[in-house]
Amino acid sequence: MTTLNAHPLLALSLVIPRFGAWTADVEVDSDTDVTGAVTLDLEGRIWRGTVVRGAVAYGRWSGRIVGGAGGLQRELPPVALAGTTLRAVLEEALRAAGLTIAPSAAALDVAVSRWHRTRATGDIAVAEVARYAGMPWRVLADGTVWVGTETWATVTVRDVDVMGREPVTGCTELAGDAALDLAPGRTVTLDGYVVRIGAVTHRLDGVALRTSILEEREDVAGGRLMAAFEAVVRRITRRLDFTGCYSATVVQQRASGRLDLRPEDPRRPSCRDVPYRTLPGLTVEIPEGSLVSFTYENADPRRPVVVLWEPSTAAGRWALYGGTHGAARNGHAVRVTIPTGTVEVANPLFPGTPGAPPTIPNAAPISLDGTITEGTDLLRLP
Repeated sequence: MTTLNAHPLLALSLVIPRFGAWTADVEVDSDTDVTGAVTLDLEGRIWRGTVVRGAVAYGRWSGRIVGGAGGLQRELPPVALAGTTLRAVLEEALRAAGLTIAPSAAALDVAVSRWHRTRATGDIAVAEVARYAGMPWRVLADGTVWVGTETWATVTVRDVDVMGREPVTGCTELAGDAALDLAPGRTVTLDGYVVRIGAVTHRLDGVALRTSILEEREDVAGGRLMAAFEAVVRRITRRLDFTGCYSATVVQQRASGRLDLRPEDPRRPSCRDVPYRTLPGLTVEIPEGSLVSFTYENADPRRPVVVLWEPSTAAGRWALYGGTHGAARNGHAVRVTIPTGTVEVANPLFPGTPGAPPTIPNAAPISLDGTITEGTDLLRLP
């Protein structure tokens, strides 16, 4: 028996992706509007979701259900977290969206010193955490959110008929209630062929229940559907990739002042002879190992340029307008030494000794101690 809140289902299309929330388009034999939290019963397999839209027409209710409490489409406020973990970041986003993390989710105990969430929908907030963790995420049948490592555990199904297989698309059609136990992230053997399940679709049209599984290639870590979508997005937005700022480590600074860099982002190549931008008239020696930030002027891949460096990086030397003299600071102690024989001092023999001159050259070096009382406004030092 297939029902929605105990109402018989006339039609169903339940799509279960490996990434994201499952959705169900349903048609129910009822003239009563269905709203809020619902329970979908597929031959004893329970799915808990929320109606996002629907209406009654001709004595039947039709609508769309999304897995969980439906809060993943809700816009979440921006938030800045500090001294936390990935799990705490995820749980905060799920609380704001009205969902909970699945008990089987990964520990996600990686320490995070800072995490900023921009104003975005709940699914984007969850996807950002999963992407940082390098793991897939999805909404399970019970409405909880799972983030973890795929194990591709082997499942065995009996009394399932293979109705057809499309090698080009990797889609296999199945018949039989046992196919309702198949889920993304599992491995199943069908007619001697091993299939890694990337997505599952259950369809009901009248009395016939059919299941389609989409095979996941081993070389597509993020899922075939997501890989195809991301390829389209990358093609459209590829120039935007040159508008961001990227961290890099200084390998060396050349005599010209330009830098050789080793970017942290593995997508970025190591680069040589990169100029830096700073204040007018100021040149900077940036030591090897310093952390800098570089971008591309006018989003032009031919024009990489360093624009910032970490305040905590190794100290280098700064020169203003080509200056070569060291700068002293207001309040610094100074000592002036007068060499022997360079100034006239009072003669201790004068006037008691006839013929003695009133002054004589200093017989020993003279040291004068003091402090600087004024400084230049062109350069301020700590």
